[in-house]
Amino acid sequence: LEAVGVKRVETTNPLDLENAVKTVQSLMDGSGVRAVIFKAPCIAVAKPDPSYTITDSCVSCKRCITELGCPAIVLKDGAPYIEPSLCYGCGLCEKVCPVGAIKG
Repeated sequence: LEAVGVKRVETTNPLDLENAVKTVQSLMDGSGVRAVIFKAPCIAVAKPDPSYTITDSCVSCKRCITELGCPAIVLKDGAPYIEPSLCYGCGLCEKVCPVGAIKG
């Protein structure tokens, strides 16, 4: 990227949501071409952590669906549901849930 003129390149882990957001926000300040590289273990080869579940305290705001686009989170009977066979335990859903209804 630097060879083609990108002035600032940052690398961050997308699973560390707070730091990833701060990194992107810091790149928005200033001018010129900037880039962020998100680097994390590939779920196709990494051993999954225990999966997450949605508890009864879910208010069905669907923020876990609209903000993440995770293929493991689907609607089941009109409410968000985490399909265990697709969940790799990254924990991003737990971080975006405004009521703490997602547990790992």
